[in-house]
Amino acid sequence: MITEQYTLLVKFTAKLGKEQELKDSLIELVVQTVKEDGCLNFDLHQLLSNPREFMLYENWLNKDFHTKHNQSRHVLNWRENYYHLLETNSDKTIWKYLKLES
Repeated sequence: MITEQYTLLVKFTAKLGKEQELKDSLIELVVQTVKEDGCLNFDLHQLLSNPREFMLYENWLNKDFHTKHNQSRHVLNWRENYYHLLETNSDKTIWKYLKLES
């Protein structure tokens, strides 16, 4: 059986010298997001070989919960106040979770 789970990988590159500020803002985003309905996990990672690179690994019960997340006050606030810390636009890929049941 394949579930409706909705998975995203979102990559960010901080502007030079803005790594800590971006990291702090993403940590706060995680703290708020994990409280949301439908959020299975919202994990922040930093690339060992390049500390300017960050990745969010997100799992949602389904796409609708993620859509609500994108419209939430804390996400809109993050985009308004911290998006300028990025070297380039974020790179987002969407994945389909294939959970096999026996």
